[in-house]
Amino acid sequence: MADDRVRVVYNESGKRLSEAELVAQRPEHCVGVIAGLEPLTAEVFAHYPDLRAVARLGTGTDTVDLNAAQRRGIKVLTTPDATTNAVAELVVGLMLGSLRGIAAADRDMRSGTWKPHLGGLLRGRTIGVVGFGRIGRRVAELVVAFGARVVFFDPLHDGNDPRRVNSLASLASQSDVLTLHAPLTDETRHIVDTALLSQMKPGALLVNAARGELVDEAALLAALRAGRIFAALDCFANEPYTGPLRECDNVVLTAHMGSLTAETRIEMERTTANELVAELVRLRLL
Repeated sequence: MADDRVRVVYNESGKRLSEAELVAQRPEHCVGVIAGLEPLTAEVFAHYPDLRAVARLGTGTDTVDLNAAQRRGIKVLTTPDATTNAVAELVVGLMLGSLRGIAAADRDMRSGTWKPHLGGLLRGRTIGVVGFGRIGRRVAELVVAFGARVVFFDPLHDGNDPRRVNSLASLASQSDVLTLHAPLTDETRHIVDTALLSQMKPGALLVNAARGELVDEAALLAALRAGRIFAALDCFANEPYTGPLRECDNVVLTAHMGSLTAETRIEMERTTANELVAELVRLRLL
């Protein structure tokens, strides 16, 4: 901004800041923050006494203590539309890559092994969508174009869509591909557990590009080692992920890159900055 009374401070580290780093590096008189997945906790807010608005890149707020923000009068803003296409396209890419064995074939080629992989089509398969918000609906639109059938479970959906099923267990039992698009809450943490995994079809594919803690990773590891199902994961309970799922050949792993397209990042960053500025102007802090 041209106004020399306004100072913008950047995170120059190139990485996500921890709670301790946020506390240690707090700028003086900070009224607004643009954040990714940094932990914006009550402890952090306590060290930012002038903070009035937080703008989150993306849709999730599970890394923000919303109760602490509310107590301190801090407005939390998100960009719910900006990531939809990027995440949905990655999800479809994970489905296609898993069904056709693309990652495994690439590893074989790089190791000097010529081994064509027998795969399967997306066409004709039943895709079960957990959470039918913006991203879940967009995934449904994309897979239908391939000739797949869509069913979904979302307790917050109040329409009369005939594709809706009444329980997560029912969805799991009829899906060839189960893809997760629910927010992380106390109710959704570990919704994919041993019981649900046992209800999935043998050979079914689990895709998670939402939040890592939706899945009980220990239960998933056991199911993968038993060869019951396949998986494709873009997010994990603890990141960067270094755990034993990396040892399984029947899982495709990516590094939480659902929103990482050049087009999406530009849109997210522009939208987030505009929303933050608008809120601070409304509060007469700019």
